[in-house]
Amino acid sequence: MPAAQRHLTLRFFDELPDDRVEDVRGAAGAAAAGISGFDLELEGVGCFPQRGPAKVVWAGCGAGGEALVALAEAISLALFSRGFPGDTRPFSPHLTLARARNRRGSPAVAAAVRGGAVAAGPLGRVRVDRLLLVQSTLGSGPPRHDLLATFPLAV
Repeated sequence: MPAAQRHLTLRFFDELPDDRVEDVRGAAGAAAAGISGFDLELEGVGCFPQRGPAKVVWAGCGAGGEALVALAEAISLALFSRGFPGDTRPFSPHLTLARARNRRGSPAVAAAVRGGAVAAGPLGRVRVDRLLLVQSTLGSGPPRHDLLATFPLAV
């Protein structure tokens, strides 16, 4: 996956009408203003789903993961105050590294990740100092990600 497509998803929506996108923009800005920037340790590699062929390969979050959870919760609260329902899936902090091209996933990648052939320890540290609102468009080729807004986190 190209570096530009690696990401931390804090909240995902299926298609939204334009007026609701503006509501998400407002919620994201409000959430970002209340959370200070932080360092996030990346450690370990895993894949989704937990069983069967791998569809997504991810890096786990160590130190700083609690700040990422707090940011996701702030976003959820701001969205809820704007009439959005709560997320139906629990937030699982991770950095998406790769996605299978085949919608059915990859048994070979799953075997490599689950068998320990991929790094299990510390992978590095990143500074989280802004929140990006991104619109993803899926199609026959690789996903396209369009940046809609950038919100700096509080200092």
